[in-house]
Amino acid sequence: MNHDELREIFQHYDHDGNGVIDRDEFAALCRALDTEVPDDEIAVGLAAVDSNGNGQIEFGEFADWWTAR
Repeated sequence: MNHDELREIFQHYDHDGNGVIDRDEFAALCRALDTEVPDDEIAVGLAAVDSNGNGQIEFGEFADWWTAR
């Protein structure tokens, strides 16, 4: 997958267009990948992807996670 395709996916889930994926947006992404994702697993997943620990997923973090999947 190239950079433009990753950016398109990221922007699709960045619903408010603020340049980051927050918890609710990450939950929507996870549920799109797997329909039954409990809230506690959303929190664990967000923490795993959010490498700088600011509670949001920037594009670089997203790209690292997506390509490692």
